[in-house]
Amino acid sequence: MGSPDADERRIPITGLHVAAVRALLTRCNDDYRELSKQIETEDDCEGFARLLFSAFFEAVDRRFAREGDAAIIEFVADMRAENLHLLDDIDPSVAEKMIAYTLGRGEIGDIDGATKNSHLIAILMHLAGDLPPGGALDRLLATARRDAEEW
Repeated sequence: MGSPDADERRIPITGLHVAAVRALLTRCNDDYRELSKQIETEDDCEGFARLLFSAFFEAVDRRFAREGDAAIIEFVADMRAENLHLLDDIDPSVAEKMIAYTLGRGEIGDIDGATKNSHLIAILMHLAGDLPPGGALDRLLATARRDAEEW
């Protein structure tokens, strides 16, 4: 879950990537399905992934940078309580570790890649759902896009 090596070539983050991440985070499933079908090339897949990771890092930082572990535990408990269909899919200790790791606290080396990815998406969707109305998601995605393009 770290940023790619500086030696790697830059991957442009396109409007398609932003639209697909926005559709995912706003739970516009039909739009997301259609947009994700257009993400075909290796560069497109990489750009989408970088934007998703960047949005996760930015959203976690905005929400928890000044918070302690209790706020993280409460957030994960609320996320699971509000999304009962996630109870079997989201391990609270994994979700808490991922948030803490993003803030520079702890390690996640013992968590496999598929589990990291599924938890990242669930956490990010819940963080996006908690954003205040009026452009907060636009600002988050703009910052995430800028950061992802710098990787």
